Amino acid sequence: MPDKFLAWSAENDKDLLYNKSNVPLAKRISSKKLSPSNQNQNKKTKIVALSMMNS
Repeated sequence: MPDKFLAWSAENDKDLLYNKSNVPLAKRISSKKLSPSNQNQNKKTKIVALSMMNS
């Protein structure tokens, strides 16, 4: 499977037209400038599994 990704090219991707965004990326804000939304929020958190949010 990784070889398939390494061999990918935009010129040969027939679905590229449908998988390409036309919306520019939003301007990002440094996490140091954000205020916590609740007392349990940890500023050091980098990633959270969404599956744990539904339990």
